[in-house]
Amino acid sequence: MSITEKISLKEIIRRKIAYYRQDTFEDINTKMGYIRGYEEILTDMDMTEENFTEKYLAKISELSTIFESTDYRGNENFIDELSGYNNAIVNVLAMINEKYRYAE
Repeated sequence: MSITEKISLKEIIRRKIAYYRQDTFEDINTKMGYIRGYEEILTDMDMTEENFTEKYLAKISELSTIFESTDYRGNENFIDELSGYNNAIVNVLAMINEKYRYAE
């Protein structure tokens, strides 16, 4: 892609998926969470902004409840994957509007 070509949010997300598939610094469970989150988001890119943000803000709220109710010890892999998934969603929501970075 040349510098003069337009870049879309879809392309940015595809690049994030490619990055996490190649990168080795993250914990494997966290990486899988990021990939899962970004792939799910790609399937919803044709939604209206209102429906998209409503859906993913609800997911963030659900994840917050899960994080609060789950003991990390013994559930490390599960929590690490959910953390990556959560972070992927928050990253995309923040690209839409920075106010979503701290939404609850």
